[in-house]
Amino acid sequence: MLKVVLAPTYIRDVKKLRRNHANIQPLLEVTHLVATDTVVSKAILKQRHKAHALQGKQYSGAYECHVANAGDWLLVWRRLPDAVVLLRTGKHDQVFQ
Repeated sequence: MLKVVLAPTYIRDVKKLRRNHANIQPLLEVTHLVATDTVVSKAILKQRHKAHALQGKQYSGAYECHVANAGDWLLVWRRLPDAVVLLRTGKHDQVFQ
């Protein structure tokens, strides 16, 4: 299991979700899959949560997936050799402003 590092933007996004009384459990489940980093967890992320690599200046080398197939709720992370950095979570227009 990889070490999970929370970026300040991610912490701010989660606080906003909690203020809006969002159920955080699906986010925790997807985060666990990301941190587990096994062949099985990667397959689940790809099939069930549509995980894929991002392109572009700001998120080059980062990955994105949908949280619990809840429409437009995304999780963005960057994989390091021994850790995963959770960068952003929220709706598409919030994450990619």
